[in-house]
Amino acid sequence: MGGLHRKCRVLNPFLRPINLDIQHETPTLLQERTFKKLFKISEYSAMNETDKVSYEESLKTFRDYVNTLDQAKEEGKEEGKKEQAIETAKSMLLDGLSIEKVAQYSGLSIEEVQNTSLATNQKVGD
Repeated sequence: MGGLHRKCRVLNPFLRPINLDIQHETPTLLQERTFKKLFKISEYSAMNETDKVSYEESLKTFRDYVNTLDQAKEEGKEEGKKEQAIETAKSMLLDGLSIEKVAQYSGLSIEEVQNTSLATNQKVGD
């Protein structure tokens, strides 16, 4: 029995009341989220054990990949915020604000502002 027939058999109790002919085309109604989910469930139900294990491993790999991308995106945002704070601190230091005030307003630690101050003074003195 082909894959479509197995899916139809699994979905038949859901589709019978709607009286749909799914063998020729996917009706517009089936494009809706609920029916897409039903088709995914039926596809999984129609798989043999080997295919299910392979599918689950692929799904895990995909989710791990997405999580890695999300984490990298967050780290990139944090790094960008830090770089912006450092640039702001440099401007504040060049305008003569104290290290303590720069730390207070920039969110950087006093040590980070001192390092920024040293770097700024070296560039100005070059």
